[in-house]
Amino acid sequence: MNIPAGNVTSNEPGSYTVTSGSNQYTIVQDGKSVTIYQSQPDANGNMQVVNKDVAAIN
Repeated sequence: MNIPAGNVTSNEPGSYTVTSGSNQYTIVQDGKSVTIYQSQPDANGNMQVVNKDVAAIN
């Protein structure tokens, strides 16, 4: 998954959110893997996860 440039905010340690347009990308590092969640607003304006990608760290 490609993450476009956007505003980055740090949540808790190892977790970041990138906001680009109406998309939000949440990056969570957990041990030897990184999980990326792509969220978009639904018809009611609530953020819904529409894509998930897991990558291993060598």
